Amino acid sequence: MIQIGSYLKVVDNSGVRFAYCIRVPGGYKRRYARLGDTLTVVVNRLRKRRRQYSKLKQGQIVTGLIVRTKVNKNYFFNDRISFLENSVILISKKNQLFGTRIFGLLPKNLRYSRFMKLIILAKGLKS
Repeated sequence: MIQIGSYLKVVDNSGVRFAYCIRVPGGYKRRYARLGDTLTVVVNRLRKRRRQYSKLKQGQIVTGLIVRTKVNKNYFFNDRISFLENSVILISKKNQLFGTRIFGLLPKNLRYSRFMKLIILAKGLKS
């Protein structure tokens, strides 16, 4: 579960290394976001070698999609999914990716969302 003030690792090649959550949209006083939700984040730190070529700059406010969380996601058939880190992918207001690649595996439940293009760019799926 991600809340306001959480530091997130960015797992695409947009040039951003870490982002900071500033808002969890989706209702009055909503506190937590889970796997597959969108957030409003601030670019916190850029990658050293991509700083000159990055579309994003430090302090810029963008939207992010949560793709990994440390907290378990439980399914009805007694299956769990969890990762070692909290990570996010940066997207624009029109749901377009800033990067062209995604590093690592993505959860399988993103297949049934409106972000189907992410599945194509990822290395694989984790059930």
